[in-house]
Formats: sequence, structure tokens, C-alpha cells
Amino acid sequence: MDPYSPDWNKYFTEAQINEIKSENRPLLPELPNELREYIFSYRSKKDLPSIIQRRREVDFDPIEQMDLYWARKAIVEASDLFIYKYFPLNNHTEGDLVHRVWEFLEKCFDGSQMTVCSGEKTSRASSDRKNKGREASNETGQIARKVVGTKTDLHFQANDLEYGCAEAGLTSDANSTKAVNEGRLKLPRTMKDIFNKLVLESPAAVRDIKVGGFLISGLQLTALILDSPIGKICRITRVGPYDFPTSVSFFSKKMIPLLALIWQMKTLMNAVVNIVENEDTIIMPSTTSNPIEEREALIEPCMSSPKICPQKRKRKNDEKLYDSLEQESIKNI
Repeated sequence: MDPYSPDWNKYFTEAQINEIKSENRPLLPELPNELREYIFSYRSKKDLPSIIQRRREVDFDPIEQMDLYWARKAIVEASDLFIYKYFPLNNHTEGDLVHRVWEFLEKCFDGSQMTVCSGEKTSRASSDRKNKGREASNETGQIARKVVGTKTDLHFQANDLEYGCAEAGLTSDANSTKAVNEGRLKLPRTMKDIFNKLVLESPAAVRDIKVGGFLISGLQLTALILDSPIGKICRITRVGPYDFPTSVSFFSKKMIPLLALIWQMKTLMNAVVNIVENEDTIIMPSTTSNPIEEREALIEPCMSSPKICPQKRKRKNDEKLYDSLEQESIKNI
């Protein structure tokens, strides 16, 4: 359930929506003092010369000071976009957006417990859900074709398990069809598939597992956290959107919250990796019960998306059916 979606206003009062949002609300980790002090040192820098000067004043060790090294590099690469006049965005692709403007999101996970895969990669958890029961034969007696899982722009994984995903779009219009489909349907559904897969691995941690998600809408970033506060249904918590700076005078004002949010989400997701790997439930073999099915029943999976037949294709199929029936009737005359 996404209590931030206006669709639920028809079914719940404002007080009920707020109660759903606040019940065992997931909290973002606090920034370390050193990281906070460093990123806030840019607070008064409102022109390129002062930003560049601050960049030169300090350097960090990439091994011993990993988070500080990332933050400095993120500031350098983001401010370089203004030096080389990268804005406004014209004729850019989603790939340009992810790997030039938002590259510091992916790089924040360097050296962490997770690896990041990019480039419209299929979610394994989504594929497993869509192909459950595929072994059953269809009406023709043949095995149904394997359904491709949902593809998102970034996947966050550790030890063959997914812990989050991200979806990117070029437009910053939150009400565009693409933004609605990806932000309210595609991304949350994929996150729930990932959540169910993690619960299957660590059922005792169902209330502690949180799946991270990022929605990139042009120059805006929204973080999503999917959890199950009472262990029955899933809930989405949204943080943002936060804007990427498009002018140097707003650089620190916009960049500092983005750096903080991305670091906080990485830390939250790393904590979930530890929870899942340390949860020691052992499933023993049994012929009297199916413990795997019992674990799958903890949280209901997403419903399959309806298949919409294009009207043009439907007309062509109707015409083919009509022609075959006509030929058959001619033979029977």
C-alpha cells in the first residue's frame, strides 16, 4: 500500500492515512559527524570559484575515509557539470541522466556490501513471481513460455539477493503518464517482489526487512522504502522529491540534501543485508507440510498485470478468424 497515493483518499480518512504512515515508521540513519561537517562546509559557497576553492582544500583516503571520499567526488563531478555548461538538458537520454547527472547515486555503493547493476536489468524476484506455476501445461499441452521479469534501470544486490532498485525517466513532471506508471506501479511492484523474496529467505525478520528504491524523474530524486510494519501487508514510505541544482547559486542548498539522502538509503539497505544474513531460521525437510509455501503465504504477492490486446491487432485477429470460418463454410457447401 502506498499511503502517499491520492487513490487511497477515497477509502481512508486523513487521520487513517496519517496513522498508516506513522505506524512503526522507518527512520533514516543519522549522518556521521565528519560527513555532515564536510558537506555543510559548502553551505556558503554560491559561485564556481568558491566551490572549486573548497574542493582543493581537502582530500580523503578512498579506503580509510570511504564516505568522505565519495562525497567530495560527488561534489566535484556535480560542479563540473556547471563548468562545462551541461545544462539545460537537451536531447539527452535516460542513460545520460543516470550516468552523468545522478552518477553519484550508483557510486555511493562502491565498497559497500552491495553491488549495483545498471542498464535495464531484469529483476530476478519479479521473474520468479511471474513464472510461478509455469510448469503446469496450458490448454495445448505445452509448457507456457517463460515470462520476462520487470526491468529497472538500477539493481542493488548482495550474495545473489536483491535489496533495492531504481527507475529513471527524463521528465520532471510528476503527473506524466510515465512518471505515474513507474513511480506508483512499476517501481513499488518490483520492490514488493524483492521484499517477498527476502522474506522467503528470512521469515523471522519480516518486520525488519526494508527494500530501498529510487525514482529519478529528470532532475528530481525521490527515495522509496517498502516495509511491512505489522507483518501482514506492505507499505511504501516516500522521501522527497529533492531537486538536483540547476544553477550555481543553489548548488549547496540542493546538493547537501541529496548527498545526505543517498548515504542514508545506502546505510539502511546495508543494515538489511546484515539482518537477512544473520537471521538463522533453518527449514527442515518434511513430507507432512510445505514450509516454503507457508513462508510464501506471509505476504501476498503482487497480482499479475492485465494483458491488454491492442485494438489494431484484435481487428486483424478477428479478420483472420472470419476468413478461416468463411473458407470452412465454403468447403462444407
